[in-house]
Amino acid sequence: MTPVEASLKENSDKVYHNLYKEKVKDKPKFQVGDKIRISIHKSTFRRGYQATFTKEIFVISEILKTDPITYKIKDLYDEDVKV
Repeated sequence: MTPVEASLKENSDKVYHNLYKEKVKDKPKFQVGDKIRISIHKSTFRRGYQATFTKEIFVISEILKTDPITYKIKDLYDEDVKV
């Protein structure tokens, strides 16, 4: 579509849908109640053989539909985890 055709009144709907397409929503990887571990941030010179995840296990308590999808987690004693 040329710029002249895009500025015509009858093509306004087509132009709008080309510019502002509906975003495809991703499905969450985990569900409420799944048990997970959290990754540990590695520094530059950290050894590769050391663990990259925490030893503690957490449970997903809520799924927040944001972009990207985020999760609220609790520990196994049912206490909220604050960042």
